[in-house]
Amino acid sequence: MIYTGRIKSIDQIIVSDPSYEKDAWCRYENDNVNAKDWIVDIFIQEYNENVEGHNIRGIDLQMMLRDPSITARINDNSITYPKEFNINEFTIGMDTASVSIGTDKKADTIRKERGSWNCSTALNTLTDGEFGCVFEGVSEKTERVGFIYISGYLDDDTGYSFDDVLKYLTENLQIEGLTKNISQDETEIETFLVDKDGIDVSLATWFDVDKKFGTHVNDEDGHWVNLYALYNPSTDKLTCQYSVDTPEKITHYPYTPSLYEKQMIEKLINDYCLKKEQCNAKDLYESFMKSDEAKHYFDFGDDDSINLEAIESALKEYSADIVLFHLSEEQRNLFADYFESSIDFAGALPPNLTSADKQLYDSIIRERIEECLGGIEQ
Repeated sequence: MIYTGRIKSIDQIIVSDPSYEKDAWCRYENDNVNAKDWIVDIFIQEYNENVEGHNIRGIDLQMMLRDPSITARINDNSITYPKEFNINEFTIGMDTASVSIGTDKKADTIRKERGSWNCSTALNTLTDGEFGCVFEGVSEKTERVGFIYISGYLDDDTGYSFDDVLKYLTENLQIEGLTKNISQDETEIETFLVDKDGIDVSLATWFDVDKKFGTHVNDEDGHWVNLYALYNPSTDKLTCQYSVDTPEKITHYPYTPSLYEKQMIEKLINDYCLKKEQCNAKDLYESFMKSDEAKHYFDFGDDDSINLEAIESALKEYSADIVLFHLSEEQRNLFADYFESSIDFAGALPPNLTSADKQLYDSIIRERIEECLGGIEQ
């Protein structure tokens, strides 16, 4: 299961056996994180493996604390992150069969309780050795920490439940708004529509909507929640909303999916396209947008003139190939003339032209070349 929440600020963080001094090699401490409004993703699942005839059971725990602008993510038992980050790796050891994890005030408490045999900040592991590891991601550009990954294992004999561990982490890391992510087996596509904005779907809500969205419909007759997603595969933009339907009214609310929910919903849509339309979501969307059915969405002027403002606006939303399809031959010539008259002798783009303009111009020239080559072959 995956849970996502937010941490308002992290000035300092400690992951350590509570007895260790600061200079111990098998612990992690950073007293200058200076993080604001970070996201925390928690992966928590049962571990059950037979190792050399011994059944090992317990809780496998992984956490990613990250700046919301950084797409560092957990993938099974590995992580992916932007190339600009270097990793500092720390092993988390134990000599007192316990480990403490805490930020800010809880980190201060961990220091104060060092040497105590009854640490309020500690999880009891029942074993010494290795708890897990910490990966600290530091940006080459800013030299600042952009994410912190923490992993660990708690044996089944500790008696901790998932709820116990989540409560501990919520308190010690000062997490706000921690909610369970929607999983793929808790939803499916119910309705499906392709239009100019993307692929519009409604999704089944086979989960506790009151817990997820903070609504109050479970105990009310005639009240329910609908979930919607709009995915533009050309721009990789996904927006979601949910509605609360009552006998009196329908109210819509925006919903920001987590990194993992976004990935899951996009996969659902892509799989649906492959099954129903025999092509992926991007090909389906672009095929629709490059069809006569979508012509009424575009107005670039007449054959004697072009509306450059409309073209610029369209290029912000759609690929150059889609815009090209809806330009007449004369409009293409007019745009190419405008582009060529705007660039200097060195070929540099002036402020009034964008890289999208360059892509459209290149598409027009490429089409001309293909037409010429086709004529020669005939």
